[in-house]
Order: sequence, then structure tokens, then C-alpha cells
Amino acid sequence: MTMPFRDAWGEPAQRFDLGQPNLPAEFVAPYAEAFRGHHASSSPSTRHQCWKALKFFARFLADSGRVQAPADLTTELFGQYILWLDALPSRTGKPCAQLSRLLAAS
Repeated sequence: MTMPFRDAWGEPAQRFDLGQPNLPAEFVAPYAEAFRGHHASSSPSTRHQCWKALKFFARFLADSGRVQAPADLTTELFGQYILWLDALPSRTGKPCAQLSRLLAAS
């Protein structure tokens, strides 16, 4: 299943493969709806960067093995996601989540 974004003339401008992030089945439709609604007016590069972030989060969900339904998304789980990001090295060698928090604070 692909999720197209159309240009001002209605032509397909960008597509995202909803099977690519490997989300649990119950997440596909809500994520697609949220992503499409939130990024309808975003630039293609913004959508691409956010899609990459969604794939990263999907990787965390798959690695955790505990999340099968939207009800499994808890505050504790998001805390674990930050710890998971902290454990991943960035290109600069600094933890990903710490670097993201520094950029957001600046």
C-alpha cells in the first residue's frame, strides 16, 4: 500500500510505501491518516525527513517486540525510545537523542 502526495495540479508528487516501515498491522491506517493529514502542506523534503523519523520509530517498535496496538504506546514506552536513541551512535559519535534534544533547545 502506498500513500501518495499530490502537487497543486493533482499529479502524484511523492509516494511513501506503508509496508516499508514494517509497522504492526494495527498501526498502518492510523499512521497513514496522521502522516497524510499532518504533512499535506509540507514540502517534499520535510515529508521525506519525517518519513525517515517514522521508519526509525518503527524500527524501535520492532526491536522492542512489545508493541502490537496503539494502546501499547505509553509514556514509559516513549521514555524507552529516548533511551534506545541514546544508545545509537550518530555520525558525530554523540548519542542521537541527546543531539536531537540539544538541537531542539537551541
